[in-house]
Amino acid sequence: MNYKSFKKQLVFSIFAVLCGIIQISFIHSLYTPLSWINIPLGITIFLAVIISYNKALMFGTLSGIVLGVFSNQRFGISALLLIITAICVHTLFNNLFTNASFYSLFIIGLISYTLYDVLEVAFSAFYFYFNGDNRAGDYA
Repeated sequence: MNYKSFKKQLVFSIFAVLCGIIQISFIHSLYTPLSWINIPLGITIFLAVIISYNKALMFGTLSGIVLGVFSNQRFGISALLLIITAICVHTLFNNLFTNASFYSLFIIGLISYTLYDVLEVAFSAFYFYFNGDNRAGDYA
């Protein structure tokens, strides 16, 4: 690994961490319609369809870890959901949508955002059912 590729990976990692911090710090504090925007999910979808599947997985993992540290959910759920979403987007794009047009990106975005929300509710219900509470931490 030479200096240029290391520098690119470092900038990409810092970008992923900053997107997670911006999501937690600023977007969640906005009023209701704007607080539904999920920046790491949108960038993960864009990376999986347009740029590279490996970069989408790396971005989803890094920003999901940051979201897990600073959110009130269980640690790792955000990273797991972003990885599952990137895998589903990659599978949908390769099997169903063959061209990288704006319309296919928009439809895949809607499907994956819905999948992300459904899985988030399912994991929260799973933890609530087996743990008895919906709070972060406090496993006793």
